Amino acid sequence: CNNKRLDLVFIIDSSRSVRHYDFEKVKEFILTILQFLDISPDATRVGLIQYGSTVKQEFSLKTFRWKQDIERAVRRMMHLATGTMTGLALQYAVNIAFSETEGARPLRQNVPRIIMIVTDGRPQDPVTEIAAKARNSGILIFAIGVGRVDMNTLKSIGSEPHEEHVFLVANFSQIETLTSAFQTKLCAQDLCAVEKHACEQICVNTPGSYVCQCYEGYELDANGKSCVVVDYCALDNHGCQHECVNTEDSYYCRCHPGFILNPDKRTCGKPDYCSLQDHGCEQECVNTDDSYFCRCQEGFRLNPDKKTCKNKDVCNSVDHGCEHICVNTDSSYLCQCYEGFVLRDDKKTCKRCTEGPIDLVFVIDGSKSLGEDNFETVKQFVSGILDTLEISPKAARVGLLQYSTEVRTEFTLRQFSSAKDMKKAVSQMKYMGRGSMTGLALRQMSERSFTETEGARPFSANVPRISIVFTDGRAQDEVSEWATRAKQRGIIIYAIGIGKAIEEELLEIASEPSYKHLFYAEDFTALEDISEELRAQIC
Repeated sequence: CNNKRLDLVFIIDSSRSVRHYDFEKVKEFILTILQFLDISPDATRVGLIQYGSTVKQEFSLKTFRWKQDIERAVRRMMHLATGTMTGLALQYAVNIAFSETEGARPLRQNVPRIIMIVTDGRPQDPVTEIAAKARNSGILIFAIGVGRVDMNTLKSIGSEPHEEHVFLVANFSQIETLTSAFQTKLCAQDLCAVEKHACEQICVNTPGSYVCQCYEGYELDANGKSCVVVDYCALDNHGCQHECVNTEDSYYCRCHPGFILNPDKRTCGKPDYCSLQDHGCEQECVNTDDSYFCRCQEGFRLNPDKKTCKNKDVCNSVDHGCEHICVNTDSSYLCQCYEGFVLRDDKKTCKRCTEGPIDLVFVIDGSKSLGEDNFETVKQFVSGILDTLEISPKAARVGLLQYSTEVRTEFTLRQFSSAKDMKKAVSQMKYMGRGSMTGLALRQMSERSFTETEGARPFSANVPRISIVFTDGRAQDEVSEWATRAKQRGIIIYAIGIGKAIEEELLEIASEPSYKHLFYAEDFTALEDISEELRAQIC
């Protein structure tokens, strides 16, 4: 395709149903297409969007100038493995990917705009309307379906004639067979540039020919060349502040509920209900969308008549004696504590809710599947929990095991008596990065970590024994027996599973009831939410 001017955006289905090795085949297909494109800012520009439940732009039409940079970005692309929001992806392409700010060339330059979309399933959102909008805006769409895709859905996405733009293959291995067809189509001569096409607004190349299309708000006349207005409101100059409403030969402006049209018939204003009537408010009148309400100044409270006010800031008018926070009530006040503290029996002063004694052992997955970066995230998660505990021999004692193919005691319950030393040990912890022997780790936690030799307090002291077990995948050994033994020994186990962790396995590990002791998240970004919930449970 020497010197061929194209703005080409790939839209790739990255849903859960696309298996990892199939996703790799799609990447190979893209790399093959790139081979015959003349990629440079003046010839072909390439962007790539992948979508699941959300849309992720991997790179825009202006991100990369050269082919090798695009190839590197395609190879690095990670599988999202979520839902199938095809309509959302097309919407993103129309509104953002093909905007001039993202690198698309202006429509007046007649550079063909092309979407190549690859999908393997039914969309979970509407596609017909947004696909039509894309095509009407001058975008040529090639729709490639794999496996059990509904042909009608593909046809509602792809450009016409469908036999030129809609393709269905049985599986991802067959997608490569389409390469030569696309080489012919994408490298076809740019007839819009060399012929007197007479299109009034937009000329779009098709294989061996061209078609005329119109801007939003217009439709193609019967002559196939000129454009007529059908949607006056879609034109840029209607000037309506809120809503524009089409009529047969023009339009008018309308306001949202609770607003009235100003004399200019374009802008909207809110009725000032407070000035239109005798509101009767003693202190302040506040307008709402369709009425008004009375409000009192600071230190006053509205009476039951909803009009007059009374001084009711008890907290500021008496010596309340609250150590942290005083809160006014209807007839008096009450004391509250800052987060992480609870009210003492005197209902005035506060104590940290973690002052009580606790023996806590972390059991951390250090297997290869976790990865260095996520291991660092887990270390931060552990430090966050430590921040909420009062670490001392009399209050919270904490130990930590890391496991992979073997189990390593990073520190015992007796090793550190301050949070500072403990957090330093966590930050210096080295990632093991091998297998995943969760059962072996549970055994060591159960049989050794809570012994008096390693620093646990005796059973007679009635100190809660808690273990937080963290895993990101299937164990390579038996977990049920050792989890059961640990729980029989009075150890409360919280199980945290991330990503590919197995629910059945987490249920075997966690104490009952599972809704209190089992936490799961699809990825490591959700650890902060889990951390907050877990802190509250431990407290």
